Amino acid sequence: MDDFPHDDPILGPSIVTFDGHVLELFTERSGSVARLVAGMIFLQVDDPDRKGRREVWFTCGPNRRGGGFRLMFGEEQWPGFEPWLREFAGDWMRPGPRAPTGAGRSGGSAVRTGCGSPSG
Repeated sequence: MDDFPHDDPILGPSIVTFDGHVLELFTERSGSVARLVAGMIFLQVDDPDRKGRREVWFTCGPNRRGGGFRLMFGEEQWPGFEPWLREFAGDWMRPGPRAPTGAGRSGGSAVRTGCGSPSG
């Protein structure tokens, strides 16, 4: 899976990478910021706020709990990130307990969990 370079409004220039087992965030300010193993990743994609910005949370627990990180995407940035996110989530992540119908589609909130390994 390709790395995803992102100019985050809070973190600044950053890169998100996933090798199939470990998700990592690197920023210009502090190098490696976070590492999450696939079997413990909870993903939450928030609806756009009134200015069209979305928050995407990668954490070790549901409801933004546990270690992890948040990325912010402006309305113009989202179309570039959504395909990467879909590839990342793939088939091995399943809807979590709060996931609405249609979770993962553009425009809807999603809570997904990767409890288990990508291969099983």
